[in-house]
Amino acid sequence: MNNLAHEAALDHCFVIGGDLDRPEGPYSDALGVIQSGLLEKYGVRSVGIAGYPERHTTISDARLRRAMWDKQRAVFELGMSLSIVTQFGFDAASTLDWLSSLRADGMHRPVYIGVAGPARAQTLLRFAARCGVATSAKALRKYGLSLTQLLNTTGPDSMIGNLEQALEHGQYGDVRLHFFPFGGIRRTANWIRDFSGEHDRR
Repeated sequence: MNNLAHEAALDHCFVIGGDLDRPEGPYSDALGVIQSGLLEKYGVRSVGIAGYPERHTTISDARLRRAMWDKQRAVFELGMSLSIVTQFGFDAASTLDWLSSLRADGMHRPVYIGVAGPARAQTLLRFAARCGVATSAKALRKYGLSLTQLLNTTGPDSMIGNLEQALEHGQYGDVRLHFFPFGGIRRTANWIRDFSGEHDRR
């Protein structure tokens, strides 16, 4: 860890517990890592934690909310900043509902909305199954995914367009995007470049 902190100039760490039935190590959850003393020891000044707009497969919404507040309190007690990075999803409406609930609860930290970069539909569905992401037929249609065209490549154009319309007036606070490059980093970077260029020409 010393070498990693030195070579990477580590100051920001995303802390996530994972979904193992039994912890493989001394910490049972992300809060345990935050409270371990390791983050401040190695120079971390900003902590990212997980958010689940389309719910978690095994943890209740109430428990997730309590855990988020507990982690925020622990991070602030260390004098660090906090941000939330969400699981990727296919339904902009669910994401916006979750954001509204989050802000109504008084959680006003920056939120990075997880978005799947362009990839084959089959690849996206495979990652969705592994990550416990909801894949209702209705949500998939909104995203532009067709179960009859699993080999086609699809991007997040529709979802980002829906998010953009809702977020443009700033009523959801500090919200940004985080891309999961399931179809490859180069393909995702090219998609972002092309989408940004089209947006600037409007």
